[in-house]
Amino acid sequence: MPYFGDGSNLSGISGGGAYASGGGSGSTDQTSYQNVVSVTITPTQSNSHMLILVTGVVQGRAGNNSNNTSTGYAQVTRDTTQIGSQITAPASTKPFSQSILDTNNHGGNAVTYRLRLKNGPDSNFTKIARMGCAEGTNANTTQGNATLTIIEVPQ
Repeated sequence: MPYFGDGSNLSGISGGGAYASGGGSGSTDQTSYQNVVSVTITPTQSNSHMLILVTGVVQGRAGNNSNNTSTGYAQVTRDTTQIGSQITAPASTKPFSQSILDTNNHGGNAVTYRLRLKNGPDSNFTKIARMGCAEGTNANTTQGNATLTIIEVPQ
């Protein structure tokens, strides 16, 4: 049933939770994960859940033979614990979009989520993995920012 008016007579509706977001892009030749985007959220309730939304692209270097290609890997973490699925882009650009409901007990303490990138172990000869919002206009480039958004879901 629709309600019309200024809302002054509404009751029994709980307020929303906390919200935090960030964006970034980057590249690495490292085979261990590097932080690209970090977002810290301070919950308003001790028993709430967190909805994590991530979008962007990950790219492994495309080359003309196996000696100059690489695989880009991306992951979403709570602190350093992977949540969601790892994104893999062997010698290609792969868009990603994940929605993750994190039900970990944070106890009301601030939590940091990260979007991380690494270059695959198959990589050598200055191969680079990249992360951004979209494939670039030239081969082996990305443009814009990958995004990480955290929404507290009160219980």
